[in-house]
Amino acid sequence: MASDVAARYGAATRYLRTVMHRSLLATVVLAMALPGGCGGTGGTASSTSPAVSAATPSAASGSVDVGGHSLSYSCTGQGTPTVILEHGLGGDADEWSAVMPAIAAHARVCAYSRLQVAGDAPSAGGRTAADSVADLHTLLAHAEIKGPYVMVGFSFGGLISQLYARTFPSDVIGLVLVDSNSADEATTYWAHLTPAQVAEDKTGTGGPNGEDMDILASFNLVKAAPAMPDVPLIVVTHTVPDPNEWPPGWDPSTFDGLQSSLQTSLTRLTSHGSQVFADGAGHDVPVEKPAVVNDAILKVLADASAS
Repeated sequence: MASDVAARYGAATRYLRTVMHRSLLATVVLAMALPGGCGGTGGTASSTSPAVSAATPSAASGSVDVGGHSLSYSCTGQGTPTVILEHGLGGDADEWSAVMPAIAAHARVCAYSRLQVAGDAPSAGGRTAADSVADLHTLLAHAEIKGPYVMVGFSFGGLISQLYARTFPSDVIGLVLVDSNSADEATTYWAHLTPAQVAEDKTGTGGPNGEDMDILASFNLVKAAPAMPDVPLIVVTHTVPDPNEWPPGWDPSTFDGLQSSLQTSLTRLTSHGSQVFADGAGHDVPVEKPAVVNDAILKVLADASAS
């Protein structure tokens, strides 16, 4: 169901930190997200429901030209705010298959696939998270997917969600970061490495990643971006370490601890941040523990609607 990024990308893995899905159940899950489909796949509704209209889900999907390439999207559910699901690097919208139906019972929810993850032609040069933010902004406008938005980002998609909120702060009223990258990862890790290890890490991070994404440049763009809007935020963190995540010579206990600290630091992006743990899940939280993600989204929706 998924391929191991560590085997493909070597030294860059701890920044990519994603499982690239091509789910064999994609067509089944799509049917579940549309009107008349069966129930959710593992997601559970939170006891705290957001203050949005609980209407029959209204499905829409399509493809939008965002300037030289097209992005596919699908939406279901009704009400405001709209939940925008941002997948991990090298993944696609199928990563949210077990989350989308449960959220659609309470709010409008949309997922899309970024450039190069759905058969698009390779880009001419390196891209950054800012390019993905611009693409998403154009998609939302052209597809008439109206805000305000609760941004939900998994892995590197969490970094894109952070940058989107910093770039368009008046459009975003809540954030859920699911095992998200931190913009401070590289510099935090490098402080515990030798100069030779840092040089090797920089070389490895520049390797292929499925979206032609410049990871380190994206980290720097997020750090240089305007302030985050002070909105409700929940950080969802995995609990099962990946034994293959760290390269030879990187002490796992040290870097697992640093990774944990970075996750906690994400809660301080706003004054309304908190953290929940997906017990028993590895990095692939949306698939392994979708109920935890669902509850976090519904909690942020409720808090955002009440504020």
